[in-house]
Amino acid sequence: MSNAKLLIVEDEELVLEIMSQKAEERKYQVVTATNGEEAWQKIQSDHPAVIIMDLEIPEIDGISLLEKLKQEYPHSIPPRVIVVSGHDAETFKHKTNSLEVDCYLQKPCDLDVIFEAVESSSYQKQKDFHISNREATKVLIIDDDHGDQFLIKEVLQREGFRNLSLASNGEEGIEKIRRERPDIAIVDTILPDISGLELCQSVKNLSDTKTIVIVITGDVDAVDIKGVNAAGGFDSVVKTPDYGLLVEAMKKIQLG
Repeated sequence: MSNAKLLIVEDEELVLEIMSQKAEERKYQVVTATNGEEAWQKIQSDHPAVIIMDLEIPEIDGISLLEKLKQEYPHSIPPRVIVVSGHDAETFKHKTNSLEVDCYLQKPCDLDVIFEAVESSSYQKQKDFHISNREATKVLIIDDDHGDQFLIKEVLQREGFRNLSLASNGEEGIEKIRRERPDIAIVDTILPDISGLELCQSVKNLSDTKTIVIVITGDVDAVDIKGVNAAGGFDSVVKTPDYGLLVEAMKKIQLG
């Protein structure tokens, strides 16, 4: 379906930018909207083949937009609709009753899965983690922002991780890596006493640990996969509101 016109409806600007970049890399013609009213105007003017949309959008909410699409779309063949939402599928079905979409994905969601849904006429199954025993997998979150610590912990718990610990700076993080030997360390790129790259290098120099390090950043321009790999880390991803890209990176990890 490359070269098809794709409308992405998302009010979080950073998420919208990342999804648009990924879509353009896949050769889609990308149209964007940050609210339901703008989305409805572009549906009528641009006639996208596929719509990727959140339900929590301003002006016209996602469910109302789906209703308009069902009742008022001016052409015989409507666009395919992929909903990516924080609500579970059962809640969505309860709220929408007779409204149907081509695919419903719950956040946080792997971007590759979203675009597989775009490209597939009968989406079957979401990719899962290579990590088979997530309950026993040790994960250390190193971030000086306690709000971010809480959100990452909450996201990972939803994904089945139970053995989670926290550190607020590089020194504490390295000490916990030495003592606890976590399987995975999630590290903010800027800590009070050390950078994420420096911490990667420190972990690389520890001969008695096999901790896999993922560096996260709030700035899309600061993502440095090559630099992190060179320092011994696994991946570098940007923080999104739902931490979906972090989850996507963790799904690539193979332990054992």
